[in-house]
Amino acid sequence: MQYFSRAAKSLVLREGPPTYAETASLVPETDSARVALYSFDGSVFAYSDSEVTRILNAETREAVRELPISAADMYFSPKGSYLVTWNRSKLDREKNEWTPNLKVWNTQTGDLEAAFVQKNQGSFRGGWDVQFTSDEQFCVQKTGPRTLVVTDAKINSATKKVRIGSLSVPGPIEDFVVSPGMNPSVSVFVGPQNGKPAFVRVYKLPSLSHPVAQRTLFRAESVRMLWNSLGTALAVVAQSDVDASNKSYYGETSLHLLNVNSGSDQRIMLDREGPVYDVDWSPDGNEFAAVYGLMPSKTSFFDVRGNEICSMPLSPRNHLKYSPQGNFIVVAGFGNLQGNMDVYDRTRADLVKVGEILATNSSFYDWSPCGRFLLTATTSPRLRVDNGVKIWDYRGRLMYQHDDVELFAVGFRPQRVAQPNLAEVFTPHESAKNKPVAMPSSKPKGAYLPPHARKSGAQRNVRSLYDATQPGAAAAPQAGSGSANANANTNTNNGARQGKKIVGTQSELIQDEQNQKMKQIRSLVKKLRAIDELKNRDMAGEKLEVTQLKKIETEKDVREKLHALGWTSDEE
Repeated sequence: MQYFSRAAKSLVLREGPPTYAETASLVPETDSARVALYSFDGSVFAYSDSEVTRILNAETREAVRELPISAADMYFSPKGSYLVTWNRSKLDREKNEWTPNLKVWNTQTGDLEAAFVQKNQGSFRGGWDVQFTSDEQFCVQKTGPRTLVVTDAKINSATKKVRIGSLSVPGPIEDFVVSPGMNPSVSVFVGPQNGKPAFVRVYKLPSLSHPVAQRTLFRAESVRMLWNSLGTALAVVAQSDVDASNKSYYGETSLHLLNVNSGSDQRIMLDREGPVYDVDWSPDGNEFAAVYGLMPSKTSFFDVRGNEICSMPLSPRNHLKYSPQGNFIVVAGFGNLQGNMDVYDRTRADLVKVGEILATNSSFYDWSPCGRFLLTATTSPRLRVDNGVKIWDYRGRLMYQHDDVELFAVGFRPQRVAQPNLAEVFTPHESAKNKPVAMPSSKPKGAYLPPHARKSGAQRNVRSLYDATQPGAAAAPQAGSGSANANANTNTNNGARQGKKIVGTQSELIQDEQNQKMKQIRSLVKKLRAIDELKNRDMAGEKLEVTQLKKIETEKDVREKLHALGWTSDEE
């Protein structure tokens, strides 16, 4: 097991358990690496400094090839035959043309095969104007705002103009992704234009003759297109900048599924309001998982037809990822969350939790190729302090830790491992021994108190608004109360926590339902108070707008809804 670590003053290849050995820095302190990555099969490793791009044998660390270019970004073709590099394009003012900045290099010979213009930087989820099929038989290239062209993968100057298939769509292509699998397809996203909604279409390669599946996306302005490993199904997370319901500042998201073989398309109906944070396919391509909804979010599993298989308890999480073998799945909360990571055994129908990790301030995480370890890292510029790497086993034990002054990127070397030997014993590295490791806590934090009230003896009776709406939520004991009351409250809280450990319990569903009910009541009461204020202004002789008068007319409807929810005026 090997991973690279690219920091401000070093680029190092390190081994994982059990040796934890590392190489000397591949670049001097005076010249840091701009970008680094492994090929998809893990056979070679490439990095670029301020002058050249070097390709190394990942096993022996010996130099294989040197390319005369300093790349700002790059990616390998699926089999590693080509390396595509990207730099910012410059305008040639004499010719009034943009200089080619997307270059395709032959990794065996080091020759420059072709060069194109791509203004925007690519990403591993799409965005590259040159993409290859898994067998590297075909190359798909975006040749214009609305045009895709399929050529032979050998795209040197003699063959790059020979078209095998071409596609023109009624709108600018904002993203396209070539699928994996033996029978490749390409998914194309066209954004909204001139009042027409956005859409995603799937075309078979290499002909691109007609779409085999398509989905219209209303109010979608950007998408994430995620293929399963077989190339037979496509999950699409659609994002709009504005929420039509006016409930979120962060826009609106929806989840859709397209099936290549049947040509079907559907929107996955999610039973919680809120964004879709993350989606991941299982390695075998037969199911996918999604974490979604207002916090605490929900995690659900779906089959390839879009049917929900099972769900996890509500928890503050926004990331998930299957292990390479598919036997484990980690559900984590990063960003503005605490960094809790829960590892579940996906081979069991009841989704038993087998490990817990608290990786505070992490900005990157990934499974090791063997599926036994998790790597977490705090990187810059997301966070410029406490940068470094930690390796954990799947049960939550810290195995290795390395701190960096400024860490930019890390990544495991891809390797094929059939099934991990979970019985094999590994010893933690010296860097992880006697280290204080924060453990995940199920105890909720107290409600926020302003600084002036923290020493005044103020009681934290309500832990959070969510906890206050839960059945059986116990208030904190008042000053002077007997120990019997405190014990009763403790028992109540323990019982509530024990109930939440069971996946899909009736108690958890009731709690969620009551939480949603309280949210509706608060929203309606807010509207009712606004209506009362408008009525007072109207009685005082103030001239109201037409929309304000119409809002007053909705008073009866608002009160009927509140009455149906069990609210009375005494509760106001």
